[in-house]
Amino acid sequence: MAESDRLVLKEICSPLYYNFRGYKVQIKMTNDGNNDRNIIMIEKINQDERG
Repeated sequence: MAESDRLVLKEICSPLYYNFRGYKVQIKMTNDGNNDRNIIMIEKINQDERG
């Protein structure tokens, strides 16, 4: 993954799904009491799900 791709993913901070180069990306903001963490879920989008 290129550096510019990481920067794009880093700026996404909404619990919505984003279509990122054929992948479904979801970032969840969590707070476990000690520190805030971002959980990033990435899954391949099926060919018939692409818009």
